[in-house]
Amino acid sequence: MTGRLEACIRLAEKVGIKGKRILDVGCSYPWFIKYALENGAKGAFGVEPDKKKATSAKKQVPKAVIKQGYANKLNFPDKKFAMVTLFDVIEHVPKNTEREVFAEINRVLKPGGHLLISTPYANLFTEISDPAWYFGHRHYSKNKLTNLLQSGGFRVEETHLFGG
Repeated sequence: MTGRLEACIRLAEKVGIKGKRILDVGCSYPWFIKYALENGAKGAFGVEPDKKKATSAKKQVPKAVIKQGYANKLNFPDKKFAMVTLFDVIEHVPKNTEREVFAEINRVLKPGGHLLISTPYANLFTEISDPAWYFGHRHYSKNKLTNLLQSGGFRVEETHLFGG
């Protein structure tokens, strides 16, 4: 398991998983959905834009509800989830749709719910050492990400930087 995944798990444990209904946006390989169910989540749901990955995720975690869909158009009712995760996803949504994605996530979160997010940090070293960056893979500074989250209706409680 990578350090980034371990940091995501530590954050989720800090907020609390047990008894919560959780949505993992961009679940791809459903590692977090598996973890959440194994650690007492009330229910685990996933959204994945890639049809093959969504189908594979359904097979890997049959107790979860996994749908093919997009982060900016979540096919769930308002205020359904106590936690939404967006681990290494926001940098992949179409450019300039981040505010729309955050507003949609805010719509499906219960009052007092938590959005947990991880994304590559914007600095010269991380950008030039990421081959995908040259093709549009985005990195975010704390300020930029905070501004995007606030424009989507969120209050940022904590930010952390990990890595070199």
